[in-house]
Amino acid sequence: MRKLLIWLGCLIILVSFGLRLRDQARIEFWTDEAVSLRHARTTNWPALVESLARNEGMPPLYFFGLQVWRQGLGEGELALRFPSIGLGVIGVALMAALGQRVFCRDVGLLGAAIMAVSPIHITLSQWARPYALALCITLCLLLLALELGRRSSLRAWVLFCMMAVAAMYTLYILGALLVGVGLYIAYQRRRRGLWHGLGPTVLAGSVTLIAFAPWLPVVLHQNTWAPKALWWVPPPQPRLALETLDQFILGAEQRGWPVPLVLVFIPSIVALLLLGMYRAWQASRLSFVLLSTGLPVLVIWVVSYWSPIYLPRHVAFALPGVVLLLMEAALSFRPMLRSAMMVALVGAALVAQAMPLADQGNVIPWSRVAQWMASEVRSGDVVVFSPPFAQAAFEIKYNGPPVEEYGIGEYETYARQPDAVLGVHIPLATIRKWVRNRAEFWLLEDVRWPNDWGDWEFQGTLRAEFPGLRIYQYLRRQ
Repeated sequence: MRKLLIWLGCLIILVSFGLRLRDQARIEFWTDEAVSLRHARTTNWPALVESLARNEGMPPLYFFGLQVWRQGLGEGELALRFPSIGLGVIGVALMAALGQRVFCRDVGLLGAAIMAVSPIHITLSQWARPYALALCITLCLLLLALELGRRSSLRAWVLFCMMAVAAMYTLYILGALLVGVGLYIAYQRRRRGLWHGLGPTVLAGSVTLIAFAPWLPVVLHQNTWAPKALWWVPPPQPRLALETLDQFILGAEQRGWPVPLVLVFIPSIVALLLLGMYRAWQASRLSFVLLSTGLPVLVIWVVSYWSPIYLPRHVAFALPGVVLLLMEAALSFRPMLRSAMMVALVGAALVAQAMPLADQGNVIPWSRVAQWMASEVRSGDVVVFSPPFAQAAFEIKYNGPPVEEYGIGEYETYARQPDAVLGVHIPLATIRKWVRNRAEFWLLEDVRWPNDWGDWEFQGTLRAEFPGLRIYQYLRRQ
């Protein structure tokens, strides 16, 4: 039985690696990944800090690692995404360790299997962004919280401090997770009569704050312009919570499942989570999930009513808690899982979950677009990007005559403009201002958000069409 579990664990790891590696050399960088490459192209630490302060709303740890990685292994799509792919696989292994710590080895493998086919975990492990690293740090913090809630260990406290500092330097939003984890440790130590040992908890929090203090000036600077760039984040609502759950477990929307099927599966997942909560409460394990991951999500949800920051990827640190609840629910069916038929059904369900997801967003072949533009434009031509944030993905591929670009070149400078276009459509007044003295200009327009400027002084001609993008040449009417 032990050998079987080892082989099963290896199979889960291999499958998770394959799911995250699939098509990553083919799919080109999207806007946020292009911004990550901008940061990675900086040559030293001061330049990286300035780039993050003016173009990013995140801390530096991941981007510093990406800067070093790029210098050694290049900046192709697969090369730059490979750290996230590797961290995604490590996250699956850490989920197995967490499940084994909370339950037992075979249940831990079930948790690893769920994590391996989780749509949001696959997606975040395929982006050159900090999310896969943040999930690994989250799992390490949860493992350490379980140990520190039961007994004191100098080694565990040192590791906890290191992970806490790494969390704050990876994603600011993980600060909410640290509060929840700290409360869980305090609660468990109180239950076990270890109030005299709460000093290390306070000390760990103090060390984390002191270590993060040097970065606070950059945080304050980012906060002067970055919230304006989050105009597109929706306010919290029940539908958004269901979308988050779907991205965590099913990926029904990404796979284009019919609505009736979604209406069956979503309530089933909710029922399993409620069953898991009930079993966790009976086994005195509910506090771990609620305090360590549930409370931070609730805090972020409430804060989003004033400053919208709630997105499924921003609360992905709650995924381990959701997986733990599903594992709790699975224990209710453990006698049934011993039958070959049930094992086959569970295996088939996991294989079905591993089916390819639809491409995230609108995957535009920016290399082909940049090559075509380089062959058509002349030096000094005006190129307008719609929506403006598409400029970053174009710039990293373009190597043609110098052109005058109108889009989001530097996020801070752009966001501070009183008439900055932060939506996906460009108003007629803005486009007139950009091309007021020009006889012609080029427009690179995302097909999802076409502009309708009506009858005005320019006549547009479709010059080229690529997947997800149309290129127009506009000439001033005589």
